[in-house]
Order: sequence, then structure tokens, then C-alpha cells
Amino acid sequence: MVLQLHHVPGRLRVRLARLKGHARAIVPLHSELLAIAGVNSASINIHSGSVTIFYDRAAFATEALWSVLRRLGYIDAEPQSAAAPPRAAGAPGSAATEAIAEAVAGEVMKHVLGRSAGALIRMIA
Repeated sequence: MVLQLHHVPGRLRVRLARLKGHARAIVPLHSELLAIAGVNSASINIHSGSVTIFYDRAAFATEALWSVLRRLGYIDAEPQSAAAPPRAAGAPGSAATEAIAEAVAGEVMKHVLGRSAGALIRMIA
């Protein structure tokens, strides 16, 4: 679960509940983050569960970050509604549902990241 997201172009910080207090996670997570195209550097604080990424705006895709965090188990593969029971892997429609969830999550992140940058510009101006 992502607890907090802060973004300015070239720098992205997320706080991950599952990272907090897990010292052994630093090395594998750091190397995975640096392997993402466009990532220049990454800083991890296990005491707060914070990950800060400095990236090249022309080469970085947030989808790659979310994919790595999902694969490593820091964020859920897809959001689950409290009313919806978890699906079994390979259940009918699961691939389609996963694709839809991925597309929706991508659009939400574009909207959130765009709004935070816009708010920052309005504050500065």
C-alpha cells in the first residue's frame, strides 16, 4: 500500500507500509529501482518506509516503477474492494480485470502527478 505520494518533475517520493522496518529489503529494492529506465538515483529510508527516486523526465515511466513495486510485493497487484472477495489466480476474467485495473491506475497516477505539479506551479507563481 502506498501511504503517501509526493512528486515534482524529476523527483518522486512514495511511502510504502510494507517497507517500513525491513532492513534486508534495501539492497534488492535499490538495485531494482536503479534498473528502471530513466532512474538516476534512488534513496530508501526503512525507518519511515520512504523511497525517493530522482529521474530523467524524458526517459522515466511511472508505470515501470509501479510494476517493480507490485512484483516485489510492496503494493497490491490490484485494489480490492471490501465487498469483493479475492479472485483465484487464473479465474475467468482475471486477465481482463487486471488489464483494466492497470489502465485505471495509470490514468489515476497521471492525474495525481499532473495535479501536484500544477499546484506547485500555482504556489510558486
